[in-house]
Amino acid sequence: TGLVTTTYMTHATPAGFGAHESSRNNNAQIANDYLTQTQPNVLFGGGANGMSVAAAQTAGYTVVTDAAGLAGIDTNTETYVSGQFGSYHLPYEYDGGGDVHLSDMTTTALDMLDNDADGFFMMVEGGRIDHAGHDNNLARNVYETLEFSATVTDILAWAAGRDDTLVVVTADHETGGLTILADNGPGALPTVSWSTGSHTGANVPVYAWGMNAGAFEGAMNNTDFWAAVTAGPGDFNLDGVVDLIDLATLGDGYGLGTTWAGGDTNGDRTVDLLDLGAFGESYGYDSSAIPEPATLFLLACGATGLLRSRRRR
Repeated sequence: TGLVTTTYMTHATPAGFGAHESSRNNNAQIANDYLTQTQPNVLFGGGANGMSVAAAQTAGYTVVTDAAGLAGIDTNTETYVSGQFGSYHLPYEYDGGGDVHLSDMTTTALDMLDNDADGFFMMVEGGRIDHAGHDNNLARNVYETLEFSATVTDILAWAAGRDDTLVVVTADHETGGLTILADNGPGALPTVSWSTGSHTGANVPVYAWGMNAGAFEGAMNNTDFWAAVTAGPGDFNLDGVVDLIDLATLGDGYGLGTTWAGGDTNGDRTVDLLDLGAFGESYGYDSSAIPEPATLFLLACGATGLLRSRRRR
């Protein structure tokens, strides 16, 4: 398991995945939860705000604090690494980005976690996009998004050719009410307007690639993500069980071009014998039992994010 972020390590999004506290402001307690309860194998982000080199080392983590330390990690042998880079958030890419970047942390984390034959879970957050949105700072927002995009590209390259990986890109919310008013040409920032310095209720996009990607379609509540990630290949209604209701859906859609909800298990937009075979293998599947290791990646930020899941069959 791993948590990677450009914010300080005890910030809200990573804490939501690796801590159990009543307030996002309980930084010291969040850090203690990481180190003594959930113990993710990888903790990469800004330092301080509750994170302590000594405490991490006492908990059995190898601690690195700069790019040289990150590059020096033996990803084949290290099992618990805390990257505490600086004393707050990582610097904005527009301002030089410091010596550690989101893509660097992510590729190193992948190199560590993919050694586990049972699969793994990792959340990766481009969190400073949100901060630039709060400040209505277009240049910093754009540069953070470009680094985020490079990170997504690296992950897709790692996942290429695999049949046990799901990559989902999404966001927790939009920030700033950003609207593009004019395209000012290549190399120039567009003319924009901002409606707020806070979060907005705008719908955010979701992009999915790989295993179970077809289950992500239409407008979804964020609480439906887990159902899509853990769905058996024949669970067309995402109720957590592959049963006769799903068989009826497959029968109704057989021979047609349709989506997951219509019986297409593999995303080729056709319901055929491949889908019937996948359904047969999953018949009786109950997601509440989690019969195999389900693993998930989330890259989230104020405007865009990545959720990624991997499961070995």
